[in-house]
Amino acid sequence: MIYITKDVNETLDYVFIRNVDDNIVNVSYVTDGLGGLTIQSCTINSNVVSDNDGNTYAAGRAIILWATGGNVGTKEKVTITYTTAGGRIRDESVIFTLVQDSY
Repeated sequence: MIYITKDVNETLDYVFIRNVDDNIVNVSYVTDGLGGLTIQSCTINSNVVSDNDGNTYAAGRAIILWATGGNVGTKEKVTITYTTAGGRIRDESVIFTLVQDSY
């Protein structure tokens, strides 16, 4: 399980690098709907992506989830299901804790 704190006023992309033996070919998601979060898209990377340490990952090795909104003080669970070219199917859950930062 992955835990993320998200400001309800932000629209951000979250990149999940998956350590799999082959490319991701399909991805879908479901939410529990409890936090008012809106998922704008959930896709497989079509270009090389880099992590914060400068490591690069080829197309088909990451999932990009765009999220916006939400209700302050709530949590929302997003379950991402992906399939690889070799037939592996994985479910991974992301728990968003929704806050409002003061600037």
